[in-house]
Amino acid sequence: MESAGKEVENEEEREAMKESGIGTPATRAAIIETLFAREYMVREKKSLVPTQKGLSVYEIVKDKRIADVSMTGQWENALARIESGEMQPQTFHRTIEEYIRQITTELLETSISHTGENNCVCPKCKTGKIRFYPKVAKCSDA
Repeated sequence: MESAGKEVENEEEREAMKESGIGTPATRAAIIETLFAREYMVREKKSLVPTQKGLSVYEIVKDKRIADVSMTGQWENALARIESGEMQPQTFHRTIEEYIRQITTELLETSISHTGENNCVCPKCKTGKIRFYPKVAKCSDA
């Protein structure tokens, strides 16, 4: 993670990521804790191992724009430009809205096949199981 952004070709974006602390030990701990909390990863002895759920999410997003590390650099660069007065916040806001529309469309067009036993507990009620349908997931107790 300390090398996060090394694939980013634009030097300005790569520098913005570096300056924001992305990929540092400080951000790494929080990211790993989130992966544990969402059950995307488990600890096995001294190793961190992806769960089936984590691998499934990875398979879905690995080639999508939402997983593009250069986007983080672009955003950090834009935020720096806003801070220096070179860009209006509204411009960045419109860019983010367009990005959200695009990734939402892209993800909704993704076909997800669910196999095996569903062990996903409803995060809201904590008792029901999540049932997956082509375009929605619902709690079995709802």
